[in-house]
Amino acid sequence: MQKEPLYTIRTLALKSGVSMHTIRAWEKRYQALKPRRTPGNRRLYTGEDLARLQLLRQGVADGHTISLLAGLPTPDLWRLVHGRSSIPAEAETVEHSHAVEALLENSWRAVQNLDDRALQKNLHQAAALLSQPVLLEQLLAPLLQRIGHGWSEGRLRILHEHMATVVIRDFLTTLRLACTADPEAPVIIIATPAGQLHEMGALFVALTAAAQGWQTQYLGTSLPAHELAAAAHRLDARIIALSLIQPSDDPQLPLQLEILRNLAGSETILIAGGGAAAFFAPLLDRLSIHFIAGITQLREFLARERGRGLRPQP
Repeated sequence: MQKEPLYTIRTLALKSGVSMHTIRAWEKRYQALKPRRTPGNRRLYTGEDLARLQLLRQGVADGHTISLLAGLPTPDLWRLVHGRSSIPAEAETVEHSHAVEALLENSWRAVQNLDDRALQKNLHQAAALLSQPVLLEQLLAPLLQRIGHGWSEGRLRILHEHMATVVIRDFLTTLRLACTADPEAPVIIIATPAGQLHEMGALFVALTAAAQGWQTQYLGTSLPAHELAAAAHRLDARIIALSLIQPSDDPQLPLQLEILRNLAGSETILIAGGGAAAFFAPLLDRLSIHFIAGITQLREFLARERGRGLRPQP
């Protein structure tokens, strides 16, 4: 009789797309998993543990709090993730608001004190406590906005902004790379066009897509249209996602979008969002580039496209 395979925490993290830090936090705080232990007290996980952890990850990506998910039996968790049951929204709203307020204040204090280690620790704690939409929309976005206002009002220096940017960029990249995607999953390329230098919006998009099972290729900032198109053709990308933050009157952006639309081809879906995207709405519409107004709409759009299945092979 063949023995059931057992996984170490490192292998479980690689297979599930949930970091070891988060797995430990979910176990300690919420008893989300109950691993076996070796005589030397090392954790060992079963295939059922792996399946449950993948459901927990998807539930968090869908907007539920781990504190409520962890208490569900695996069959109920499966029904929730697959849309066959729900958790009352008010039950999660109170949970979110108290946790987010404390995490936001602690993160802001770490930025003010130029304490990169404290900021990093606080963000990883947030990743273990909050659903992904709440993490992005109610913690990181307000924190970045507060940092921007603090700099413009003279309460922070550029060095504060740079420190926070480095920590948050590394944090988002770590979360994205921890997500695993099926090799047959569709590909999405994320970048900012030439002249657009602010990357936080693009990093938000990349993490959101990765959590929904897309193969993500993040290409950074200020990428010329012909390079974006070349990447899309090489990777057979279904979507190119563009983050447009500022300047809102970027004179070279219309030409870059025209070139990209022509080179990418009609089969490649183009989407754009960010603070400057609304200023170019007529142009986006003319070029058949989907305007995405926020993370919630992005998640819905990606879920629809993901559900369309794979492109037929030529």
